[in-house]
Amino acid sequence: MTGIQVPPNLPPLVGLTGGIGCGKSAVSKAFEAKGIPVIDADILAREIVAPGAPALLDIATQFGAQFVADDGTLNRKALGELVFSDAQKRKQLESITHPRIRNRYAEILAQIAKDERSKAPFVLYVVPLLFESGFDYQELSLTAVVFAPEHIAIERIMQRDNCDEALAKKKVASQIPIQNKCAKASVIIDNSGSLEALPQIVDKAYQEILGLLP
Repeated sequence: MTGIQVPPNLPPLVGLTGGIGCGKSAVSKAFEAKGIPVIDADILAREIVAPGAPALLDIATQFGAQFVADDGTLNRKALGELVFSDAQKRKQLESITHPRIRNRYAEILAQIAKDERSKAPFVLYVVPLLFESGFDYQELSLTAVVFAPEHIAIERIMQRDNCDEALAKKKVASQIPIQNKCAKASVIIDNSGSLEALPQIVDKAYQEILGLLP
């Protein structure tokens, strides 16, 4: 699928991706603390499946009503267990969510171009499945990848998602190997250390990005 129409007066767009459990959220927060506008595709994904939203209705129709909880919210754990075990189901889910996420992303870019955020040196778009999604992202000036070794990523997933090692490994295996993502990136951000070390690492990546932007 092709890139979106970029509005005038928009700073350069930088894609941020990485493997699951590599710490993309922590890295994006560190960039945000430096005044960089951040758009997070995961947050957009949650917005588009809010109770009553068309995407949630499509999920219930295609996957079954059991994936919608009694309070009308998406049963993320059950759906996650299904799609991380079945590549075809995962693609089916992405066909529902990804176009809607892209539309919401385009709306936010239009807003940024009209307000104070347009003065930032760049805008960061956090996309966990940037290389897997099938979109070409022509609008991105460059891509940064957050890296962590697989054993660290698995530990983080188990702690974050309160899941066992087998499911954590399935989640890692469902994505392109992190080494392949790093090979496609302009900037690699090593987040294998502690949170305390992260600001300095992001400072270095920030300067590296500025040096690469047109």
